[in-house]
Amino acid sequence: ICHIPQMIKETKVIIENYETLWNLGVQPNGTIQFDMYSLDGENFPLKAYKLLEEYYMPDVITVRVQTGNEQSDDVCIEIKRPSFEKPFLGGFRHKETGIEYHNAGSQTDPKKRSDKEYEEFCRSTQTAVERKKLQQTTNTTCTQMTKIGVYVSNVTDKLIEPKPYVTADEYHARRLKATIVIQTYCRRWLAIQWVNKLKEELRLRLEWERQEELRKQREREEKMLREYNRRMHPKTKDDFELLYHALECKYPISSLPISKHKLFHVFSNNLS
Repeated sequence: ICHIPQMIKETKVIIENYETLWNLGVQPNGTIQFDMYSLDGENFPLKAYKLLEEYYMPDVITVRVQTGNEQSDDVCIEIKRPSFEKPFLGGFRHKETGIEYHNAGSQTDPKKRSDKEYEEFCRSTQTAVERKKLQQTTNTTCTQMTKIGVYVSNVTDKLIEPKPYVTADEYHARRLKATIVIQTYCRRWLAIQWVNKLKEELRLRLEWERQEELRKQREREEKMLREYNRRMHPKTKDDFELLYHALECKYPISSLPISKHKLFHVFSNNLS
């Protein structure tokens, strides 16, 4: 008894014996890969019988191409087989079958260049050769003074007086002095900028404190006005409770045996 399951690597589903390839979605002229094993491998081993030999495509094939509604032409196609194994230079590799799909550049054999009559790459073309040639003129000497047979004009000449000799120590001392002067003015400018920054921060701080003092004073005045309006013109329940509390603090009811009429009279006097 042989059990033939189909293990699909993507879905991991085992196919039963009664199912057909059409149920698996296999189209005509399509291919499918499955694993087959026996439930009892010792008594009923699986043996290969009449295996299909590897298919070799011929060098020339004939393809029928439909050119019209009822017309077709036979085209002969020559298949060029590569003489070497092409390296994997790009594309992708199928994880299940291991087939490599190369890009267009790797699917085409390199174009052979025609042989030229001369050699392009040789040592003589890659070696630098120097040519030594003197550039000295025939007139090797000249003069800047008048002599027999030569007149040199002195109209445009300038008289240059010798200046005092400056030693290396004096030169470096002068450069150091100039450097100190530059640093002095630079530090002065930085100090002025720093002082101006502190002045601006102080001005902003004083302005902020003045605004805060005005805000607090305005809030105190608004609070006093709000309390005055609550006592003089009560409108809500909290306003009346505030008045009752002030009246009780001034005239404790428990210590004064007065009537409701007198209490109302005292309350009216307080409001007035």
